Amino acid sequence: MQPATTATINNQSNYRQTSVPAPVRISTLSPQEQDVRYDAIGAKHGAPAFRPGQNIEDAVCYNCRHTGHLASRCPQPRFTHKHGTQAPSSPLSPRPHAPDQPTNLACHSSCEDSLDGSKIQCAVVAAQVSGLGDIDAFPDSGSRVTVLSSAVTKSAKILPWTKSPLLVVGGGVVLPSGALCVRISVGAISGVVEAAVLKDNALPLILGEDWFQAACAELHVKPPHPTEIHDPRRGITVLCSEKVLPRMANAVLLQGSALSRFHGQPYTTDGLQTEPLASDEKPPWKLLHNVDINEFPALQTSSTALLDISQELNATQEPVEPALLKACLGPQLSPKERNDILGVLQDHIAVFASSSRDLGLYEGVEHEINLLPGSKPYGRQPYRHTLEDRNFIETETAALLEKGIIVPSTGPWAFPVVVVSRENKKRLCVNYIPLNRMTESVVQPLPRADDIMDDIAGCSLFAALDLKFAYWQIRLRPTDQPKTAFVTHMGTFQWTRMPFGLKNAPATFQRAMNLIFSHMKSRHSKCGVRTYLDDVLAFATTFPEIIDLLDEVLALLRQSGLKVSLEKCRFGMASITFLGFVLSARGKQPDPQRVEAMLRIPKPQTTKELWSWLQTANFYRRFIPGFSKTATPLQALVRTGIFTWSAECESSFQSIRRALISSPILGHFIDAAPTTVTTDASSVAVGAVLSQSQDNRETVIEYASRSLTKEEKQQHSNVWE
Repeated sequence: MQPATTATINNQSNYRQTSVPAPVRISTLSPQEQDVRYDAIGAKHGAPAFRPGQNIEDAVCYNCRHTGHLASRCPQPRFTHKHGTQAPSSPLSPRPHAPDQPTNLACHSSCEDSLDGSKIQCAVVAAQVSGLGDIDAFPDSGSRVTVLSSAVTKSAKILPWTKSPLLVVGGGVVLPSGALCVRISVGAISGVVEAAVLKDNALPLILGEDWFQAACAELHVKPPHPTEIHDPRRGITVLCSEKVLPRMANAVLLQGSALSRFHGQPYTTDGLQTEPLASDEKPPWKLLHNVDINEFPALQTSSTALLDISQELNATQEPVEPALLKACLGPQLSPKERNDILGVLQDHIAVFASSSRDLGLYEGVEHEINLLPGSKPYGRQPYRHTLEDRNFIETETAALLEKGIIVPSTGPWAFPVVVVSRENKKRLCVNYIPLNRMTESVVQPLPRADDIMDDIAGCSLFAALDLKFAYWQIRLRPTDQPKTAFVTHMGTFQWTRMPFGLKNAPATFQRAMNLIFSHMKSRHSKCGVRTYLDDVLAFATTFPEIIDLLDEVLALLRQSGLKVSLEKCRFGMASITFLGFVLSARGKQPDPQRVEAMLRIPKPQTTKELWSWLQTANFYRRFIPGFSKTATPLQALVRTGIFTWSAECESSFQSIRRALISSPILGHFIDAAPTTVTTDASSVAVGAVLSQSQDNRETVIEYASRSLTKEEKQQHSNVWE
């Protein structure tokens, strides 16, 4: 017989908040959503909610119940709210002063009353939920919030969850996937609440304390009599029926916390049958770490229920698919190295965005729009769009409103929107050209790609992270928000976060990244972190170094409040794509995907198309020997302004395409290696090759070339070289 202790999380337990919820930013919602939120607040407190613009004399204090001021400015002593289900005798009667009462484990007075072998009996009542229909509801006076399962809210418009995470029995916490303002009616008893939406919760609807307050109802539990929901004001009583559910855990509550670090994959069995705690002491029991308190019978498998520990491993976020995590890891890593990286990722799993609604926010920087002297507001009517584009604009605007990224605007600014189609995808863009012309420039240099590639010379392990909706994680200064207003056929809206397309947006974001990683950029070049806007690159020469770097980078991102897109991240890679290049210990080469995209571009038909293609090819000119000489016919065609595609232009066009396909891997520059510069010149351009002797062989570091000016063409060839 081996000493053992067991503790499980009951998936049917009540939920309560860990701390005072953060205030809901009602001003960021649409007018319709604001009405629903205000109605829910008023129903919860039994008095109309105070709205912006309303006369303060009409406000009702939720503390003393008098008019003329708000609870935050109430001169009377603060009353604490009793967490029971006893409704006030009158909607405007003073609240009783009573200490907080502990919440119950279930909707019954005690756990022992509800346990019967491997089953648990719960009170259930038919409820009608606005917009969702009839749902089985489980009244729970111990739950401070009403909970809806995501399985019954798939067709509803879910709002972002802006309050604190919820604490479940056992010490774990869970972050709701959203909130839903609904009216819940049980017979003739009705109340409006803001329910928390939990992903795949076992119970479709849990009626929490907030609903009983909003409905001014009481929960009467007097076993063996049926559970009742009673409205004392109108004398209405609704009887609950009993529903038998599989028991998910023993009636033993162990005080503890969720796991802080996990290596490996979650493990599930066919079910666990637990035995009562063999102790003479009365509950609650407190277990000390590694202390034997008694001997227990061996656990035996049964068919009661699955024990799923994924919520305890990742209580504040939706579980991340293990396959997705593994796809982000370097294929050359050993099993132990993969587990080590997965352990670090699990430690910082909250930094990865769980959905498109999971937006981060960095408080260290605000984007400012400082106008040039004499600038005046710019307002225009919306552009006309096709019916398909109008529907797209409506969908995108509704999504931005739901996330709180935009709010309705009533200012004098209004920039029209355009719908841009690219690669069978549509994007909603705002024409901020007039605003950018009247905005003062900010000097914030961006890192040079060639400097970053020089820094990683000699490194063999890399990790790359990409932020989720990067610009939207920077707050826009409130006084500048009206300047970003855009107009659609639905109305005018302004941004609360930094949008794309603003003149100084890249400078603001780069400044934020420099502040976050300032102390890490001073490390030696063989091990460190470099950032370019929303791209973060960590590089090292040994596996322990990359593990330490990754742990520090994720910790800094988590502390700063930023969210990362996991599907775009790569960890422990021997080669990695960064800023359009594939970087490895051998050197650098063009990104094959970008080269392939360039090869798909058809032959230019206008001077503008040719100029655009040349600019793209120029990005990889360091990989093409004699680029300037090869591109001379095309550059001459651009300068003339008259598009006449000649045989020389065709030959130049095809030569550059072939050079991109066969571009070599350029080595990293090593300070101590012997270096050679080979030059060449012609009547139209000059070129050079920088090479080094590395590992007893000649390695090309970079190709360089440029065209000669009109004056330089008159000089002697000796001067050219």
